[in-house]
Amino acid sequence: LVEPALRVALWAIAFWIAYHLQVRLEHHLVNWREFGYLVAAGAFVVAAAWPRTAQSIAPDEPRTDVFARYDRWLAIAVPLCVLGAAAVLGIFFRTHDLNSRPVGIWYDEAQNGLIARRILDGDFPPIFIGRDTQLPSAFFYIYALAAKIIGEGVLSLRVVSTIGGLAALPFVFLLARQLFGLRTGVLAIFLLAVMRWHVNFSRFGVTNIFAATFVLGATYFFVLGLRGGRRWQWSLVASGVFVGLTPYAGFYGAFVPVVIVLYWLHAGIFERALTLRLHAAAIVIVVLAALAIYSPVALWGLNHRDSYLSRTNTASISKGKTTEQTYHAVLKSTRKHLLMFNSQGDGNGRHNLPNVPMLDRFTGILFLLGLALAFTRLHKSSHFLLLVWVAVFLQNGIWSVAFEAPQAFRSSAVTPGVAMLAALPLAALWDAAARARTAGASAGGVGAAYARAQTWAVRGGVTAAIALLLGLIAYSNYDTFFNKELDDPRVWTAYNTDITFVARRMEAVEKNHTILISSLFSSPVITYVDPAAGELHQYQMDLSRDVPLGGDRPTRILLDATKQPDFAWIKTLYPAAAVSTISPPGLGAVPVVYQIDVSADAIAGLQGVRATYERPDAAPVTRREPKLAFDWLSQPPPLPIPFHARWDGALRFADYQSHIISVIAPGAITLRIDGQEVASGNGRVDFGSAPYRGLRTISIDANIDSLNEVAVLDQGLPVAAANLFSGDAVETRHGLVATFYHNTNFADPVAFQQLDPFVGFRNHEELPFGSNFSATWKGHLDAPETGLYTFFLDAVDKGSLLLDGHVVLDRTALTEKQLTLTAGT
Repeated sequence: LVEPALRVALWAIAFWIAYHLQVRLEHHLVNWREFGYLVAAGAFVVAAAWPRTAQSIAPDEPRTDVFARYDRWLAIAVPLCVLGAAAVLGIFFRTHDLNSRPVGIWYDEAQNGLIARRILDGDFPPIFIGRDTQLPSAFFYIYALAAKIIGEGVLSLRVVSTIGGLAALPFVFLLARQLFGLRTGVLAIFLLAVMRWHVNFSRFGVTNIFAATFVLGATYFFVLGLRGGRRWQWSLVASGVFVGLTPYAGFYGAFVPVVIVLYWLHAGIFERALTLRLHAAAIVIVVLAALAIYSPVALWGLNHRDSYLSRTNTASISKGKTTEQTYHAVLKSTRKHLLMFNSQGDGNGRHNLPNVPMLDRFTGILFLLGLALAFTRLHKSSHFLLLVWVAVFLQNGIWSVAFEAPQAFRSSAVTPGVAMLAALPLAALWDAAARARTAGASAGGVGAAYARAQTWAVRGGVTAAIALLLGLIAYSNYDTFFNKELDDPRVWTAYNTDITFVARRMEAVEKNHTILISSLFSSPVITYVDPAAGELHQYQMDLSRDVPLGGDRPTRILLDATKQPDFAWIKTLYPAAAVSTISPPGLGAVPVVYQIDVSADAIAGLQGVRATYERPDAAPVTRREPKLAFDWLSQPPPLPIPFHARWDGALRFADYQSHIISVIAPGAITLRIDGQEVASGNGRVDFGSAPYRGLRTISIDANIDSLNEVAVLDQGLPVAAANLFSGDAVETRHGLVATFYHNTNFADPVAFQQLDPFVGFRNHEELPFGSNFSATWKGHLDAPETGLYTFFLDAVDKGSLLLDGHVVLDRTALTEKQLTLTAGT
């Protein structure tokens, strides 16, 4: 009993040291002291798992039937319990609330769903889809089949990934058992079943999770084949099939041939079961089988190299860098990827609870101890394989664009290797406890009973400790994933939750509403959730063009979080509008969607102009005219002829082009725009200009001396009621006149001008042209009261803020400044 107890004690010391190391890593402490902790923890766990010599193994004493029966029963029952728990938890973690959480639908998921929809509609894509996904098309037929069976929706996409994630579990058990034995196999399947990293991508409607599964299949059958047996050739054929399938899931498992070849070389040197000739034939069988499976895509790629390699070239860390820059970038990325397991994980909310270590605390500790064990047993191909596995599949993330590091998505094929490494030290502890036996335990009498009690105390204590540790690992992953990650605002944002809600709220009212949305919401998610949406640009809101609202239908406006000022302004225009927000769970969460529903009556209430009709012998008539187009020959005038008419309101110019505004009235006419008299005459006046986009005030005085037509025309056509506004619309008209140029030096010609209620936009989405432009905003600033005001300036390249002709802020020097202003303009 002494030796197993000593091993358990050494393992406990190793775990205790590794625990302190893990805590320090979680606090981002990484220096030589942490390296010392790692070496010390590794030394103790290696000592605890050190193979016993023949002299240290005492011969078994004769054992009673009852004692032997209990041993056999426990040897079967405990692993079965762990396997059963792994199966139940693996299914639960991957299917619980699968249709509703994650709440949002990511861009790539929607894109996959749209391609599946095309397939169901009879539009069959080529063998490789270069433009939309840069992936072979095979998986999209599987998505289409799932949609046919389950029905279109994100569930059909995620179910496919869930099946791929669940398929990895039996393979990791089979591989770990083949390499290390039953106990390591059941521990590895449990750790992978509850691993948040693997669970996350098993609930995500993209293909990368299959890379880990195919890699497991390829490696398991290759190991099986190299170890000989009656059907070793068929095992190698199966391995080649999985190798060929791996690229169909994306490039995330593309390094599997490297892993297999390195293992093949190592096994050939240290533990070859096949003859040298058969060992060489093994790799040929795998290569031929892999080529047979992947050759259709490979041939397509040879003929369409640019399209085939576009994703790889775009996501490469070396893009746009010199050799030296690439070298330093790779070193930095490598460090981040090595630390993502235990210190700081992926910051992308789709891949992880941002910046939290990819492994829970206890799995992280076991992983560190497992690495130490594997490094001391490099001569064994099984341990060598796991180290190579992690090192090779990390390259997918390391060589991705630098700003994404660490990249848990592209390196997710490491997860089975991590689970097996983490299982190694726990299996060593389990083995030590299973070998615990007290001399005399099988004899009769009180002494034997006491000896058996000692044996079972060690075994029971270790079994309970392992069960407790596995329970803590499962709960930690559940709590982090379901209670924290899925409800985190950053995760909501990363999963396009705001756009998903917008799509559903568009779909609910699109038949009888006008819909306006932020430019940020123009995404395939909209068209996937709402197939009737059509071209999204028709919904994109432009304040200068669309507000105040036109038309005679109720309008639903959906704005993103950055458009809160727009939301507040529109509420001011339409105080009776129904407003609501969508926010992540939790108190104080910032809204991600602002919704405004404006009724047709409220829209009509701001349309038209304010009309005043006067004559000396009658009371004046004041009313709202919905449009400026009358024929007083066929309808009675407001007062007997002659009378004076005045129309005040705002005229919206929806585009930047030359306009000729004409006023027709029987009598003398005066036309004012923005308070300036621009035309006067009798019977008809015309004013031509290229006004900025947006609202401009209009005032018309006319002395009506006969019954005839009255009209306001734009380019010879009557001004639509949807472009005439009165009352509050005029009073809340505000903003700066923006002038945009197609160059970076404010040089003519002017691209366009508009009245911007707020300075701030997404130039790639909200302007009619892309980069390389310059712009000015000019107008008046009204300080409501004397006091201290803070000014901010944020320009992508450079910019300046001037007040009364003096530079207040310069983007190259200062982006924030406080000034004392006197009340007034």
